[in-house]
Amino acid sequence: MGAIAGIQLNSRQHVLTSALQSVAAKLKHRAPDGWDFWQQKELGFAQGFHCTSHWNQNQRSMARDCASGVVLSADATVYNRAELLPQLRGFLASQGEPSDVEVILASWMKWGAACSQHLSGDFSFSLWEPNSELLYCARDHFGARPFYYSFSPAHGFAFASEIKGLLCVPWVDRTIDDLWIADYLMGIESDRERTVYAGIRRLPPASRLSLSNGVLSIESYWSPDPTSELRLEGDREYEDMFRDKFDQSVRARLDGCPGVGILLSGGLDSSAVAVTAAKAQGAHASPRLESFSFLYHDSPDGDERTWSRAVTRKANLESNTIDADPHALFSRCNDLLAILDQPYNNPMYPLGLAIWERIGSSDLIVTIDGVDGDSVISYNNRFLAELASSFQWWSLFKESVGLSHWMFDDQISALSIMWTRGIRPSLMKKEVSIRTKLGFQKMRSRFCPDILDRGLLLRTGMLDRLDAIAEEERSLLSHRAFQCFEVSHGVMSSSLESINLMAAQNGIEARHPFFDRDLVEFCISLPRDQKIRNGWTRSIVRRSLSNDLPHQILWRGGKWGPEEWITTMIREHHAEWLQQFIKGSLSELEGFVDINSARTSLERFSANGNYEDAFLCSSLAILVFWLRRSALA
Repeated sequence: MGAIAGIQLNSRQHVLTSALQSVAAKLKHRAPDGWDFWQQKELGFAQGFHCTSHWNQNQRSMARDCASGVVLSADATVYNRAELLPQLRGFLASQGEPSDVEVILASWMKWGAACSQHLSGDFSFSLWEPNSELLYCARDHFGARPFYYSFSPAHGFAFASEIKGLLCVPWVDRTIDDLWIADYLMGIESDRERTVYAGIRRLPPASRLSLSNGVLSIESYWSPDPTSELRLEGDREYEDMFRDKFDQSVRARLDGCPGVGILLSGGLDSSAVAVTAAKAQGAHASPRLESFSFLYHDSPDGDERTWSRAVTRKANLESNTIDADPHALFSRCNDLLAILDQPYNNPMYPLGLAIWERIGSSDLIVTIDGVDGDSVISYNNRFLAELASSFQWWSLFKESVGLSHWMFDDQISALSIMWTRGIRPSLMKKEVSIRTKLGFQKMRSRFCPDILDRGLLLRTGMLDRLDAIAEEERSLLSHRAFQCFEVSHGVMSSSLESINLMAAQNGIEARHPFFDRDLVEFCISLPRDQKIRNGWTRSIVRRSLSNDLPHQILWRGGKWGPEEWITTMIREHHAEWLQQFIKGSLSELEGFVDINSARTSLERFSANGNYEDAFLCSSLAILVFWLRRSALA
């Protein structure tokens, strides 16, 4: 982990050195091992270091190629080093074990702009190629490392690992982005580029940016392939291949670290990571492993100790627990906004911050987790629609019965699942407008545009945007297409960015074994019955790790989610304050929010609102906090 920043000015009207130092000062928490600065005329780079692997311990400067003059700065952890190093002989300047920054530079010298396609890891980097006067930047496949930038034809180009770094640059436009605010209020997170500031953008995951002669261009260098299909002889071959790729991914994220923390719930994904890490640790007990889990004392259904303890006993892990504090849901708002630099719409983030602070107080500097393993393996319901579309009624019925029993505890009938998740989606016509097909009242639990100020609604073209989102999702006719859509969706990169920012604030590098390029491509290519079988989702994981996972984890069905806990805690501990706070702040929300709709949402939540009402009221309060902070800034 580390930090990068850079500025290229169109003239000498701004002082470059002091601007770079100001940016670095804002990012100092990401760089406990120091900084390196490089400057040439109107261009300058800054790189901050946080050495989390032994081969990076001596890296205290950017990577430079003396012959060509290429300079590269990177916030990077490369996981396919063993594959790359034999191919990069002759391009590596170091005689010893190269750092990750040196590996990326050697990849550039060998493959040029195609180097990103050869890298597997978490990275964002920038380089200057003086011969062609090219500024080149790239970001990893899933957006695990942030990259924010601002481009002004009149002033120049600037980039940084966090938004707060760019806010130090005088010419960066701080105007609020209307569409970002509208998306935020409606809970839409499909955009992969916008930020709350109109003048600051994110480089999308799996993208590269080129700036030459004042012309900026961005293109994608990778996307998951929905047509890829793997055919092996039988279950055993699929299980062996999954186990091999998953083991490689986990091992690569442990390699070179003295100690690693594991974020462990009682679910299948994080448990799979924990037991695989313990096997990789081996008899030498290296690296040292510790688990960290939440306790929800106010919700008996949320007590995951039975499952997490089964994992820690099986894997012989030292375990740590953190109490979920309901009072932190709003008391830590300003702390979180200072870290994330823009409003957040996940009410769980204050609890996430608590776990990063707990790990940060230990001597661990790397964590692994099971984040969104269900999306990578695929939890989606397109399987059932596929079965309905191809008239495989017996298979549809069998899977629906299994899902009803194992995943929903017979609370939802098999016939209901068949209809809502299989037959009805297969009958929907793409050309039918979502407004005329469903009506906004039926969409309330998902996207409800009546919360938006009418002017904002019209300026952003939100109704057409909703149609486009719905049509895109309806066009995903195969389970693989939907799986590709999920793993590259904006909500994934936003989640990984937020995790990175909270972890980095506490000196931690967060790593995500499920978000490995080779593993993702393999999972997408699997046949349907390797992903779901007899109602058991993620079947390939359960079967492949049947000898490693505790039995109660292996055959655990549906898992408790925190939505009910959040709703109850907000109602019990914050409802009165929330109502008074938002009602007293409505004037500050004018121009963004329909005031009457906001009052209605508050009243509905106070009466007996559901999670969607709690979510919206929380988002309104957080937006007010952010508006006040931005006004003070």
